[in-house]
Amino acid sequence: MTPDLEPDDTAQLTAFQRDILTVIAAHHTESGVSSATDGSGPMCGALGCTDPADVVIDHPKHGERTVCWDCTDDYPVIRHV
Repeated sequence: MTPDLEPDDTAQLTAFQRDILTVIAAHHTESGVSSATDGSGPMCGALGCTDPADVVIDHPKHGERTVCWDCTDDYPVIRHV
């Protein structure tokens, strides 16, 4: 069963939608922040990257983003994580 939904609510969802909700719920800790499964810290927020995060960058279109060194793409580093 997906979190925060009543059984009648989930009956209206497709199997794909239920899977998405389950994945989202599994990636959130009690504080609501995504973190590495081994508890070592945040993961890179770049699309398709699964490396641990190293820094927060200032992206011109998307604002602050937490990424690994390989995904900084020469954007300004704001701080280390």
